[in-house]
Amino acid sequence: MNLIERRQRRTFRRDSLIAFALPLLIFYISYAFYGLFPFGNRHLLTIDLYHQYAPFLVDYGRKLRSFESLFFSWSGGLGTSFYPLFTYYLASPVNLIMLVFPRAYVSEAVLVITLVKIGLMGASFHCLLNFGFRKKDRSSIIFASFYALSNFVLAYSWNIMWLDTLIIFPLAILGLIRLVRHGERRLYLISLAVMLMLNYYSAFFACVFIALYALLLLTRYMSKGSWQIYFSRLGQIIGLSLLAVMLAAVVLLPTVKALSITSAAGDAFPRWGNFSDSMLDLMGQLEILREPNVMSGLPNIYVGLLPLLLLPYFFLSKGISRKAKIGHAGLIGFLFVSFYSAVLDFIWHGLHYPNSLDYRYAFVLVLLLLMMAYQALPEIRRQGPAPALGMAMLMFALVLLREWNQNQTGAGKWRVLATLILLGLYIIVLSRRSGRPSRPAKQPFVRLGTTALLLVMLFELLTNVTAGISDLQQRYPLGDRIHYTDNERAREISSRIEEIKDEKGRPYTRFEILPDTTVNDAMLFSTNGFSIFSSTFQEAPIDFLEELGFPTNGVNSFQYKESNIFMDSIMGIEYLFRPWDTVIQEDIRTELAGGSNYKLYRNDYALPFGFFVAQTTTNINVQDLADSPYAVQNRLSYLMGGSEQIFEHLHFSPWLSEGAYVEERGISGDQFYARSNDSDWAFLYTVAPESGSYYLAWDDINAGIKNVNGFLRDGTDFFHVGGKTNGMIDLGYVEAGDTIHFRVNLGRNDQTDGEFKAYLVRLNQPAFEETIAGYKSASLKNLQQGSHSFKGTVQAPEQGFVFIPTFVHPGWKVKVDNEPVEVTAIRDSFMLITVSAGEHQIEAKFTPPGFYAGLLISLLTAGACLLYLIRRRKQGKSARYMNIDLPTLADQEKQKEKADQDKKSNSAHKMRKTQIHNSIEQ
Repeated sequence: MNLIERRQRRTFRRDSLIAFALPLLIFYISYAFYGLFPFGNRHLLTIDLYHQYAPFLVDYGRKLRSFESLFFSWSGGLGTSFYPLFTYYLASPVNLIMLVFPRAYVSEAVLVITLVKIGLMGASFHCLLNFGFRKKDRSSIIFASFYALSNFVLAYSWNIMWLDTLIIFPLAILGLIRLVRHGERRLYLISLAVMLMLNYYSAFFACVFIALYALLLLTRYMSKGSWQIYFSRLGQIIGLSLLAVMLAAVVLLPTVKALSITSAAGDAFPRWGNFSDSMLDLMGQLEILREPNVMSGLPNIYVGLLPLLLLPYFFLSKGISRKAKIGHAGLIGFLFVSFYSAVLDFIWHGLHYPNSLDYRYAFVLVLLLLMMAYQALPEIRRQGPAPALGMAMLMFALVLLREWNQNQTGAGKWRVLATLILLGLYIIVLSRRSGRPSRPAKQPFVRLGTTALLLVMLFELLTNVTAGISDLQQRYPLGDRIHYTDNERAREISSRIEEIKDEKGRPYTRFEILPDTTVNDAMLFSTNGFSIFSSTFQEAPIDFLEELGFPTNGVNSFQYKESNIFMDSIMGIEYLFRPWDTVIQEDIRTELAGGSNYKLYRNDYALPFGFFVAQTTTNINVQDLADSPYAVQNRLSYLMGGSEQIFEHLHFSPWLSEGAYVEERGISGDQFYARSNDSDWAFLYTVAPESGSYYLAWDDINAGIKNVNGFLRDGTDFFHVGGKTNGMIDLGYVEAGDTIHFRVNLGRNDQTDGEFKAYLVRLNQPAFEETIAGYKSASLKNLQQGSHSFKGTVQAPEQGFVFIPTFVHPGWKVKVDNEPVEVTAIRDSFMLITVSAGEHQIEAKFTPPGFYAGLLISLLTAGACLLYLIRRRKQGKSARYMNIDLPTLADQEKQKEKADQDKKSNSAHKMRKTQIHNSIEQ
């Protein structure tokens, strides 16, 4: 390696480090102004990052530290398939940073992970610009920062698993360019396979774009008469893409099988005539100071004003073929039509309607526009500032037109002013950087213009990022670290959970915590509990759990906001944490020694993991589910072999002394109509007829329930549940004669009236205890429970089932007395294992469906690739690629300069020759 090459490598490493650090620092400093730790006590956790991804990271770290299998997790959802959760949320090696941080500092771990990923995005895009277009320019650092801090990243940085695709995507494009130009296969194959493994979901969008861009590159770089090379390259692209899919089969095959039983499957195709927003509004998303759209709205495609100013240079360049210009214009047009068309948008999203977060593939347009702009940058010196000036006038006119249509809001006026200032600055610095063929700009002016251009780009980037984060703070402000896991209550509860697990010698003992911190508290605190919120959770159990009274989102989530002693017992929930100041008086659970921030109760009726139930358990039908949640639970108890009178139904009456107007509807006594007047609160009440444990449940029919709470006893014991449209409340022990008040708020979506149901029951304790005793008499003995397995023995009194308090899943393989058996379930939810009368040995093991087949495909593919490389190396042959190394813009520029010099030299030679000839004649 000579001195020049060493200097070039040092320069590239230095610039790559800057491309890594610059967007990272801008992102962090912009948030630091709002108190981000350690400059304040705020964290980045918001929306699903708060409720889903951070708890998943905690459970992932726990599994790695304890060397548990990644196949299954008992931590949440009464047990859930962990592998699809891992492949979607956690597969990135950057997440291993989690191992350095204890549970209390999960928010800091997420911060570091986010910053590292944003930095890697900048570094990888810088690599694409330098090696993909062979033009070394310091501006590549700023272009890389625009990629790493586009509005797409600002809006979705909390979707930390999507960022992995944005890291690998530029490398996959670089590999594609090298494959088409030189036939180099390795980078494309590896980057595409890694991208699919790290996050298959967002990688799908990248793969669709790669397929389109591959056709564009083949068209651009193939000369006339080179059809043999064209089809050879096309075959290589298809073959290597299939190889990448096969290398990633260990991730993709189990994931496809897992997704087939989730809510993501089976969406109906939209009508071709459906269109979304106007094209003018879509183009307006390219403007500066455009607020990042998070949950819904137009696509986040802002990439900076300079890339837009440079687009005319791309299409005016003589170094870019007409086919390439048409191809790039067509690809941009197709992406905008995709944003506009409901059908194309549906196809882009994998034949699925996304649950909010629209236009999740918008980042591909960001990458395309930045690549085109960078390629056009050298043209400024030849074309001069005129194309940029024309484009600036068009852009400013569109900004004015759009703001005029939106009645010139306050933000719009700032947007117009910022656009005007920045466009003016860009035109000035581009004039300094440019020259004319007849009179090139002097080198000092060119260097000064380049420096000024970088400074203006940096100024624009800082302006947009700080404004975008400021807007996000108004809608999704940073949370307080003390309300997550870095507080005394969380530390006390975590410590007590681990203490009890160690004392009992059962790491899978089940706990619940009230009130919850997140929907996935079970994973955040390793409680092995009920709640879960995950896109990869199977859809089937959701409906039945809602009929049982548990709050769900109807798609992929259910919560333990409250429950009752019967459901807790059959699900094996043994311990319950309540706030130290709870108004609920327990007489059914045993209070244990608590802490300064909690009370702890033990459920002595909690059943072992697995117990015998009657053969009639599966007979529960739709008619049984049409009644109240407690009627459904009574029926379930009876069909399982217990009492049908566990809960005794009572009724509320409207409280007309205050609040909204309320009247009874229907004949059940549980349905009410409410209409707001001076108050949005609908009041119900009843007087307890006798002492005991009371529970209530509610279900919103069309009242638009916003909040639910109530009072016990003399009105001083206030309880609050939340804003779910359905749920249950454990009122604890209530004495005869005490008044129970229940209040429903009708304020959601300006709703003023509507109907809802409210159910009140009292526990029939003798019937409950008799039922639980019957279940416990034939429970699973000698239980051995592993991270993805369990086994034990049961003495079945007759033909029936063993009830397992987890949900049925195709991954469970069960043996009874060493003979494989098919598992069944209660309405596709709780697992049932068929047994005959007598003693039986039961063994069950969970393996993600398709895992071993996918692993075999991946290993065979990797082995074949390795053998191919070894064989070629032994033969001593380097790859003989069909090289079509066509010149890039930088090469074209050098060739043009050389041609101009040759032309001048030839002209001078001809002139001298003419002068000599004339002198001889004279």
